[in-house]
Amino acid sequence: MYFLYGNIFVEALVWPKVVLQVLSRGAIYLNTSLTESFGIAILEAACAGLYVVSTKVGGVPEILPEDMISFAKPEEEGLYIHFSLNEVFV
Repeated sequence: MYFLYGNIFVEALVWPKVVLQVLSRGAIYLNTSLTESFGIAILEAACAGLYVVSTKVGGVPEILPEDMISFAKPEEEGLYIHFSLNEVFV
């Protein structure tokens, strides 16, 4: 059990001038995209100090070093995101 209730926030629209302020409230950035070309949001999250958990698609594996990201497999997304988050919390 991760006790995440009340601790997960989903932002629908974030204006560019407040991106850092919004990201600074978190500890983990979860990217569940099934397609991704470069992943600017992932890079922004890492620059804000967040640990990234993402599907391993597109150019994502080339963005960050291995100690800053955990990967989930897109074909078994739910299960692997759980395992990736477990790595972060343990």
